[in-house]
Amino acid sequence: QLQARQDALRARMGRNFRGSDYTRQTWLSKRTVKDGEAMVMWSLGGKAREVIGPARVRTKFSTIQFLDRVRAGPFEYLRIERRDGAVEHVAGPCALWVNPVKHVSASAMPAVELNSRNEACVAYQMATDKLARLVVRGPTVYCPQFGERLHQFEWTEFASRTKRKFERLRVGAASLETVRAELVAGDGSAAEVEAALSLVVSDVEALLDASDDLPRDLAKSLEADLVVLGRDMDAASLRNLRGLASLLEGSGLA
Repeated sequence: QLQARQDALRARMGRNFRGSDYTRQTWLSKRTVKDGEAMVMWSLGGKAREVIGPARVRTKFSTIQFLDRVRAGPFEYLRIERRDGAVEHVAGPCALWVNPVKHVSASAMPAVELNSRNEACVAYQMATDKLARLVVRGPTVYCPQFGERLHQFEWTEFASRTKRKFERLRVGAASLETVRAELVAGDGSAAEVEAALSLVVSDVEALLDASDDLPRDLAKSLEADLVVLGRDMDAASLRNLRGLASLLEGSGLA
């Protein structure tokens, strides 16, 4: 109850910062716009005037509305949609008074954090009459401009049998999942082969041109190689492979 009385007293004294939910029609009065507040004031003839505090203004025969303030941190950007149809992206840290005369909406959006040289993202942007591809390497905080679209990678995860979607690509050396495939010999005998996949991404654009799901394509290539390998093998050869694998595993070299 004490807190409620203090809040009511603070509201009557105007100590709270007012936002767009504060709209009034005035006759013969004045308004104090505190430091940290802003408002837009329409005259009787419909002309708008923006007032940023601290200020004390006469508001006779006016309609007033206080403004919301939208902020973007160092890892965000502001997406601002203007009344004239333009859309602007402003990298943070920044802040904006959302004026309904000028703006349709404004919101803070997350930027792409590339924390090291081993991370990259890909953006597509319109250049004259074609779509251009832009590869961004870290370390940096990337804020896409209006009209740009970030590439979303969709790579197969064999353990969960699902697609992993991501925008930040690890470049350089990286390890993928362990893949299991069947090796069938020419006489019909078979063995299960387990392979640990690894890769080195040195050219992101070449990767995009070559494959849209690299783990899946590597697994298919492994299966095709095993088919070719198995044609000239028999059961004895498979037993020798199992013995070699056991020996390597026991020595710590597998």
